[in-house]
Amino acid sequence: MASMHHSIRVLWLGFSALTASFSIAESTSVQKPPYSVEALAPCSGGVSSSEGFILFDGKTNLLQGWNQASKKPEYSSLSFKPEAYSIDASRWVVSPECPGEKVFSAILVKKLGSWQGSHMNGIEPIFDRANIRFEDIESVVLELKLLGAKTHLPERSVFHKYFAFAATPEQLDTVDSQQYNFGITLFGANFQDQSVATLNSQTLIALDPTTQQNQWLRVTLPVEFMNTYLEQNYAPTTVALADHSSQSVLGLRINPETASGKVVRNLNSKIWAAGDQPEMFKEMGIELRKVALVLKSREKKATH
Repeated sequence: MASMHHSIRVLWLGFSALTASFSIAESTSVQKPPYSVEALAPCSGGVSSSEGFILFDGKTNLLQGWNQASKKPEYSSLSFKPEAYSIDASRWVVSPECPGEKVFSAILVKKLGSWQGSHMNGIEPIFDRANIRFEDIESVVLELKLLGAKTHLPERSVFHKYFAFAATPEQLDTVDSQQYNFGITLFGANFQDQSVATLNSQTLIALDPTTQQNQWLRVTLPVEFMNTYLEQNYAPTTVALADHSSQSVLGLRINPETASGKVVRNLNSKIWAAGDQPEMFKEMGIELRKVALVLKSREKKATH
């Protein structure tokens, strides 16, 4: 029974998160990214920050997740063996460049064609006993490195040719732009039950493989600039965070994404109804050396 529950949950994560990011991406017009990115020194020196709530810093590890990769034909075009995509304690490894430091090394994979389980894997630490509310969090901070050697971003021309049966090149360019994309989502109670509305705050980030790969970056995502929505029956409804900020945060999700949050099937769903179509994957190698929630001071909370 436990394994059945897990597979149902994984299926929901793929479709539900896709639907939410797809709807939000279409409805939001942002001139400046709602997050900041800065370059960091190669090694942190093993110093753990005491600010906020630490989900991962090399010494503390609350990171976990799911992985659907298998030996089924659907996954035959993946670059590595299925176990290479696991999201578990085996990803917590010694840094290859910084002796004495540990990192969380993973390959996150997004399907480009079908929305069924479109997030093949993902990172999802749960901290339901931490008693943290949405209003308590100032920002989410990720210190990460994009790993070129473990990344496969299908070239634009290959992407166009592969899905020519479903859409034009112009349409396909609205789905993805061959960058690193991740959906960063704080989620509340009932996230496993679609019959009940769940509060989510999400930002979709884009990082350039040409200029930002193979170096340490600090990505800071202020919660006030996140897209906040209630999701029920796979339908997201945009809401003001201020109206729901006293709700508890149960976890954080780091999903592999396309630039739009969509997949090709969103452009032409009827053709998939005739039978299974070939799949193409966007594989993004990533190392994390810190994942943290920066909490507001009492003074800041008093002014809100």
